[in-house]
Amino acid sequence: MAEKVVSKIINEADAKAKELVASARTQAERIAKQASHESARIAQQAKEASAKRASEEKQRVLSSANLDIRKAMLEKKQELMDEAFQKAITRLRQKNKKEYVDLIKELLLKSVETGTEDVIVGTADKDIIDSKVISAVNKKLGRKGNLTLSKTFGSMAGGFILRRGKIDTNLSFDGLIELAREGLETEVAKILFEE
Repeated sequence: MAEKVVSKIINEADAKAKELVASARTQAERIAKQASHESARIAQQAKEASAKRASEEKQRVLSSANLDIRKAMLEKKQELMDEAFQKAITRLRQKNKKEYVDLIKELLLKSVETGTEDVIVGTADKDIIDSKVISAVNKKLGRKGNLTLSKTFGSMAGGFILRRGKIDTNLSFDGLIELAREGLETEVAKILFEE
């Protein structure tokens, strides 16, 4: 009978051990599945975060490149506009002598305030805008005409400066073009860069 009791205890212990092993296996499989799902989820999150960082970096590089392109285009447009305005000055300088003198006379007549101003011309114009030109303008001004040709010369490319006391009125071609440029830049840009 002791044998039966021992056999029964062994059988019960064996069944309990098998039950514990089966339960442990089930639990291990469940934990393994959870770990597998969790590692897949973490891997997916890492992949998404990496893709997001890559996309953000790509966007940053593209934005920077676009900014550089716009800056280069703006610089080139500015360069072309400078060239266009410089060509305007060159064209003014290339007028034949009579047209040039007529232009200067017209500018003088429109610009004189008191008629007692000094007219400062550039060294390039000293043989063109001379005392004869000033006398002709004074004649047209009538009693108001008392302009004098300055003995000092300016460094302008064309045109003149009217000096009245300490006040200078810059009517050099550079000055006139710069003045006109402010109002004309938008219009010139439309013509040059029609998009």
